[in-house]
Amino acid sequence: MEKITEYTFKNGEYSFSILNYGAHVSSICVPDRDGKVENVVLPYPGFKDNPEALLATKASMNFIIGRFANRISGPGFTLNGKTYRFEPDKGDVMCHSGKGNIGARFWDVKKVENGFLCHVKTTEEQDGFPGTMDVWVKYTMTAEGNFTIHYKAICSEDCPLNLTSHIYFNLSGDFRKTILRETALFESDRLARLDDRKVPDGTMLNTCSTCFDFSTPHEVGERIEEAGGYDHPYEVRRDKGHERGFKRFALISDPDSGRVMECFTDLPSFQFYTANTLANAGLGYGNYQGLCLETQFFPNSPNIEGFPSCIVKAGEIFESSTTYSFSTDRMEGDRKWK
Repeated sequence: MEKITEYTFKNGEYSFSILNYGAHVSSICVPDRDGKVENVVLPYPGFKDNPEALLATKASMNFIIGRFANRISGPGFTLNGKTYRFEPDKGDVMCHSGKGNIGARFWDVKKVENGFLCHVKTTEEQDGFPGTMDVWVKYTMTAEGNFTIHYKAICSEDCPLNLTSHIYFNLSGDFRKTILRETALFESDRLARLDDRKVPDGTMLNTCSTCFDFSTPHEVGERIEEAGGYDHPYEVRRDKGHERGFKRFALISDPDSGRVMECFTDLPSFQFYTANTLANAGLGYGNYQGLCLETQFFPNSPNIEGFPSCIVKAGEIFESSTTYSFSTDRMEGDRKWK
């Protein structure tokens, strides 16, 4: 049986650690406004003493998710005249690829410049998706605090693909605190309307002047009760006809530590999740102790014609990057709270 191994990379004041199981991010350590370096990733509890506990977890905390992150209704889809069906998680919905999720596998890890490259192979027999797919995830950290996740995949058949990292951030570095006082700015004006299963129905809603509006900065907890907790797919604001350009989509700031995180992606959307039910996961955390900004294609996009296509053609190389750029409110730069 393979053994869970942790790999750490340090670049100046910044460092991160990952695991060979699930390409799991176990820490990202960054300085606060006074230079105190702390982990800003909500850690899986007890991992250091008992890493094998991760093998049995059903929690998606800090793992890579795929082949298809988030929800698919049906559960399944039809592609090239063939229908693919999956075991549902709840009702007729599959979330995070169910039991076939590549986050529940051992990955090959090798050292590369500024970080690590992880690789896993998955087959239709293992996860139910078409063909055999190779997935590479490269994690890098610069001395300036830019943590980048680069995704690459190639499949033997046409296949829906939606890779994401389910990192739980808490910029305070103090995991007794919630994220409710952290301030958020989203470069987004719309989100996908969800049905009672949290599955998009294909309609986009304008967030202006609603509890989902982060187009101007405000505290995450300011309207969270009205929203019923955030677990929603936001559209990244882009110029018309530019669905995949790399751009900033969010800016998060913690008032106590002074840490700031700018978020960039070339994907169409991001899932904003505020750990609304984390207290029920049996991990010893309470609700709202982390927030996730999962860059991705829209949930259920294989079944909704109007969403940007997530289909990767056979033999085609898919690539995408997401960057979380860390700094503090004492650092000068071109950040703009507008």
